[in-house]
This record gives sequence, structure tokens and C-alpha cells, in this order.
Amino acid sequence: MAFPAFRSRPSDSVVLPASLTAPPPERARDPHFHDLRHTHATHLLKAGVPVRVVSERLGHAAASITLDVYALVLPGQQQEAAAKVDAMLGRMAVRE
Repeated sequence: MAFPAFRSRPSDSVVLPASLTAPPPERARDPHFHDLRHTHATHLLKAGVPVRVVSERLGHAAASITLDVYALVLPGQQQEAAAKVDAMLGRMAVRE
């Protein structure tokens, strides 16, 4: 039984999209070693480990390679940096 519209009556003739009626898909594939490597790097970066350290752990020739691959993990760092500067300036103003 489904309600096809807000103020309609129940109906058995409603066609639901396949995404709602199909069983959930199995895993696309088994995890690979490289997946674990990406997960490891992502967790390190989200935990605030410096990019240079993560780059070295991954064996990248330069930190820029790590930044190119994992830049999407780091968008909140601008806000974090601004908050830290605000906190430092606030402490400096209190001392004066």
C-alpha cells in the first residue's frame, strides 16, 4: 500500500522507483590495500597531522602530491586557522 500524493487515498497501483524496491546492492568490490592506504591518510589529515608527515608516511616525493590527492579532506582548516589566530590575538590583548 502506498500514498502517491499528500491528500490521496491508498493505492496498490503506485509504481515505486527501483531504488526503493530493489534489494540493497552488495559491496561493489572487496577492499584493496590501496583503500586502506587512502583511509589511513584521510584519518591522519582529519586528526590534524601535518601534511608533510602524512606525505612522508605515504612515500610521496613531495607534500604537493599529498595535497593534490587529499585537498578535499582539508577544507575546514581555514576556519581552524582563523580561530587559532583569533584566540592568539585575544590572549595578546588581555596581556597588554
